[in-house]
Order: sequence, then C-alpha cells, then structure tokens
Amino acid sequence: MRGRDGDGALTPKADRQVAQAYLEAAGDDTIAADVLDELDRTLDLVLRVAGQEVPLAHRPVLRRAIDLRDPYEDVLSFLQFRFLPEARAGDEGATRVVVITVNGVAAGLQNTG
Repeated sequence: MRGRDGDGALTPKADRQVAQAYLEAAGDDTIAADVLDELDRTLDLVLRVAGQEVPLAHRPVLRRAIDLRDPYEDVLSFLQFRFLPEARAGDEGATRVVVITVNGVAAGLQNTG
C-alpha cells in the first residue's frame, strides 16, 4: 500500500485478491488474516478521511486508468504467483517469467499514478 499525495490516491493500487493469494501461500493463516484486516481498515480510514465512498471518486481520470489497468496487472500477478515456487526451486525459465512479471506489474503501477 502506497500513499504519495496524502489523499489516498495510490491506495487503490493495493489489490486485496492478489495480496490474499500471496499471504495464503505463505502458510500462516493468522498473519494473513491480520494483514488483510489491516488492509481493509486502512482503505476504510482513507475513504473516511477523504470523505469518499469509493477510492478516487474525486479523480475520475486516474480511477478509470486504474480500472483499465487492473485486469492486465492481475494476470501478471497471478502468473508471477504461479511460477514463483518453481523459480525458488532453481528453474531458470520460471525465474525469467517471475522477473518479467515483476517488471510488468511495476511498470503498470508507475504509469497509473
């Protein structure tokens, strides 16, 4: 979760579904639940402080850019998630997929905020 301009403009970049997949893979349900609860509380507080019901309601162009980006970023995140165990086991092809997907997600996040 990142917040650059103090009004929660980048909070929508925190994807709960992707976070949940990684947290569940870590194998500690207690920590996963705590992190997801904190994510939900943070988003709720940011929205309350900003006086909004949905993230970026006051920045429709950025909201639309994120909405358009999300399906592509999600695919990259889940490909990364899928190949990470093989990359950790030393598979060079899987490592290449992970590196490419990390770069792709980073580029997508950078270009929408």
